[in-house]
Amino acid sequence: MLSRLDSRELTEWYADYLAEPWSERRADVRAAIIAQILAETNRDRKRRPIPYRLDELMAVPPIETKKKAMPWQMMKSMLKAVSKTIKGK
Repeated sequence: MLSRLDSRELTEWYADYLAEPWSERRADVRAAIIAQILAETNRDRKRRPIPYRLDELMAVPPIETKKKAMPWQMMKSMLKAVSKTIKGK
């Protein structure tokens, strides 16, 4: 398909995608939102006091996971190692 598209048309498709992305990932998120609404509506608050999270209901775990912050001690030791490498010691 790319061999038949010219630059202008490819740019238009890309702009359309940026404006409103389409993919199975988006469909999974929409399905998880619906599942979350149904689960929350029917949740027994005594048996499960914590609300359902969206990532619990997704078929595939979300890509956008939060990274844990690096402890400052580890960062300090890494910077020392890099500094030694740069200085040649």
